Order: sequence, then structure tokens, then C-alpha cells
Amino acid sequence: MYKNILMAIDFSEVTEAVSQKTLLLREITKANVHLCYVLGDESIVAPASYFYYQSFDFNENVLEPLKKKFAELAHNLSIHEKNTHFLRGNAKEEILNLAKKLNIDAIIVGGHDHSRLGMLGSVAAVLSNKADCDVLIVKK
Repeated sequence: MYKNILMAIDFSEVTEAVSQKTLLLREITKANVHLCYVLGDESIVAPASYFYYQSFDFNENVLEPLKKKFAELAHNLSIHEKNTHFLRGNAKEEILNLAKKLNIDAIIVGGHDHSRLGMLGSVAAVLSNKADCDVLIVKK
């Protein structure tokens, strides 16, 4: 069945549900799990713009706390450090590229309803359409 699973998270309210589904699938398949977080440009510009009037250390105030939170999650899920991927760039592209590079069989990602129509978020939608492997979209 699955040998390599990629859990792509964004630290939103659905991250816990994604974690639980990943753990269940790992238990069933005995697959190797990789954990991925992509820090996108939109995550950088918004927090930094609020502090334009003062000295703002991006590494100290944004990057290091995110990396610490990411490492704690990996530890809590028993995911080896070599299977953690903290990336910067466009989440859609980075996740698709990482999945190809690692020969991923399944990507597990959270789905967000971004409208009253219940449309998927753009990352989940692109992954479901463009990934060369199965994609499990988890709702909270």
C-alpha cells in the first residue's frame, strides 16, 4: 500500500486532525512519514508590516518560534528529524516538488472552507489536481 507519506501542515485549526489521520494511516500501513511546513511569502509580509516603525528581527520573532513549534510537533508525532522539511516558498510548488523528490505515495493535508460555498483552499485544491500520488484532504 503506502510506503512514504507526506504530512503537509500549516498550523491552522485543522493541523491536529491532519496529525491524527496521519498517525492512523502510519499505524495501518507502517509507512515512513515525512512532515512538511512551507513558510510562504504571505506569512512573512503580513507580520513584518505591522512592525515597520520599530526594529523587527524576523528570525527571532517569526522564524525561530515557527521552527521550534515545528520541531515539537515532529517530536510529539515521533517523526525523525531527517524526515522533517521546513521549507520557504510557494506551498503548492514546494509540496509537489518534495513529494516527487521523496517518492511519496500519499500526501495528507488539511482542507479549509474559504467560502460559504465550501470551496477547498487553494493548496489542497492544487495538490488534489496535480500530485502524482494519492491526496487525503482532512477536514476538522
